[in-house]
Amino acid sequence: MILELENIPANFIYNSPYSPQHNPIEEFFGTIKAKIRSMNTREDHDIISMVLKTISEIDVNLISKYYLHFFLSLYTFACEL
Repeated sequence: MILELENIPANFIYNSPYSPQHNPIEEFFGTIKAKIRSMNTREDHDIISMVLKTISEIDVNLISKYYLHFFLSLYTFACEL
């Protein structure tokens, strides 16, 4: 298949390698997990309620910072091409 692609008169732009540090959803999930762990409970709670409570307490500005971090990483990768 690679040989077939090399015969196509086109320029290929490859995606950046996957990195959880540059993925906004991974950062968001990491924040949720950290907040749940900080609840410091050993009791058997309803995990869905804990997750929903945690999500409702996350600041919207924090989420925008995740995306800013992602776009800056993407820009840095594009400049290295």
